[in-house]
Amino acid sequence: MCELISGLTLATALQGVGLAASVVGPMMQAQQASATAQVQARAYEQQRDQQQILRAVEEQRTRRDMAREVRRQASQFAVRGVETDSPTAIYLGQTAAEEMVFAAQSVRQGAMAEATELTNEARLTRARGQLALTKGMFSAAGNLLTGAPKVWPELLA
Repeated sequence: MCELISGLTLATALQGVGLAASVVGPMMQAQQASATAQVQARAYEQQRDQQQILRAVEEQRTRRDMAREVRRQASQFAVRGVETDSPTAIYLGQTAAEEMVFAAQSVRQGAMAEATELTNEARLTRARGQLALTKGMFSAAGNLLTGAPKVWPELLA
């Protein structure tokens, strides 16, 4: 009789351990997924910040290159004897300035699009981490609710 009671106690203890594992496991997995998502989100934000710095440098270079081209064009006019205040020179200068502005805006717009994309990716990654955490909590709770009556049948009474 004593062996039967000790066997039941051992079986109940093992069921309790199994129940604890089925509750703790999803929670730990969810916390790990959430932590990983946070790290990934920070990486996206760092990448965004680095891209913005690189694009600012690219925009400055574009403006510098365009200004250099305008100066080169003006010097060619001077060599050919074209007056810098002639309608042709003024028109070409305005056209070059418009191109410079357009090229700089193009770089800036590209940088903004990249920044928006990386910001959204970081937000989405954080949301996935939060979803994994919530899913893990519900999974653990479900395992507890379905497993507890098997370990302690008196809960059903």
